[in-house]
Amino acid sequence: MAAPTPARAVAPVTPAAATGGAGAASGGAPTREVSPELQKYLATQAYPFGEKPLPGGAKRPWEHWEASMYVMLAALVAVPFLSNAVPNNSMQDWARDEAEERIRRRVQGLPVEFGKNYAALRALEEA
Repeated sequence: MAAPTPARAVAPVTPAAATGGAGAASGGAPTREVSPELQKYLATQAYPFGEKPLPGGAKRPWEHWEASMYVMLAALVAVPFLSNAVPNNSMQDWARDEAEERIRRRVQGLPVEFGKNYAALRALEEA
């Protein structure tokens, strides 16, 4: 079995090699010939998102999609917090509260009647 060969470093793409300038394919020295489209592209790469800074104090106008995106992000952040404020009306929680109240009544020696909702009566008494 042959020994593995070390990985080769990949040379960065030069503007001439990207445009297929002379010398790029033949292995010669790259030339400085760059297409106008590539010059325009490379000129925007120094700025975030390809946007040049506006002159002093000017504000960038919003794109058509930005307002709806901010509303969606705010809802995405707010929903987990707001979901905790919803009252818990599950059947299991009602049954547990009812069972605890019936056990409490039996321990105190009070009668427990079938079909009567004691948890709701206790909640009314506490209010």
